[in-house]
Amino acid sequence: MRSQRKHASQNEAGHYFGATPKLKLLDRLRVAGTPLGEYVKGRFYYGIKTGLNEAFVIDRTTRDRLITEHASSSEIIKPWLRGCDVKRWRIDNPGLFLCYVGWHTEIKKYPAVYKHLSRFSEELKARPEVKAGRVPWYALSRYASDYWQEFAQPKVLYPDIYEHQSFAWDEQGFYAANTCYFIPTEEKWLTALFNSRMIEWFYSQISNKVRGGYLRAFSDYMKLIPIPKTTEMQRNVIAQLVDYLLWLNRPDSTVHVSQMPGYFEQLMALSMSFSSPMNSTRKNSSFSTTSRQPNSQRSRRFRKPGVSSSCAKPSSVFMT
Repeated sequence: MRSQRKHASQNEAGHYFGATPKLKLLDRLRVAGTPLGEYVKGRFYYGIKTGLNEAFVIDRTTRDRLITEHASSSEIIKPWLRGCDVKRWRIDNPGLFLCYVGWHTEIKKYPAVYKHLSRFSEELKARPEVKAGRVPWYALSRYASDYWQEFAQPKVLYPDIYEHQSFAWDEQGFYAANTCYFIPTEEKWLTALFNSRMIEWFYSQISNKVRGGYLRAFSDYMKLIPIPKTTEMQRNVIAQLVDYLLWLNRPDSTVHVSQMPGYFEQLMALSMSFSSPMNSTRKNSSFSTTSRQPNSQRSRRFRKPGVSSSCAKPSSVFMT
């Protein structure tokens, strides 16, 4: 917490001497719950590095063709997401798929996929890891060998760079690019906690912003997010809130609600032990609840220019 050390010294327990009200609030929030890293037992995962998107990432037409050519293709073609497809409360499905070929995949069992990848053999063989003999030419550069099964589990997804907290819930088994992170969990209510203004403020204070005021979702900072002690009833109530906001932000919806209404922010805070320190220092800190902002400010989101979304479709999308 570099920024905090500029203003106060820290004792062995992690508390601050001579701290400003903002630092006192940070301190109280941190001790109000279990650090996320401990809560999820270090299960922060990043997405897959293909090494050549043009070869491994395909559109639906190509997917359907490969499955028609050989039914076995369906076993290793997975729905695919990039960081820019993950928004606050929703996933903008790009209609892309990944040819999931690990280092030990018996590729000859999937002749249609092998034939497709063979079209890119020259570029695939030119990769440094292939030249070094570490990776078969037809395999992904990094394929999440230790945790690939987790992609099929319910999970909280988030991009590696964002302006505002952008956490989404996934039960569709999306595989993700290395511009995404995810936490496999059955606890849907965590999506609301991560998207709350309270946690957005906390994370913005403990992490370093990059050019343009954007935040990076580094696990070293993410693991510090405090998870409050909650009852099963509280978690169920908040999970219902998540369902409501997911429904509002469904693909066919004409209304996308990025911020939780102020009432729900208050409801969530009051359901958890965070409410006391937040209220006691609110007047002296930069944090204020959503309900105190004008409606126009609550719903407005700004997109800063000059930041690449890295979401240009791979050229293979346009190939038949």
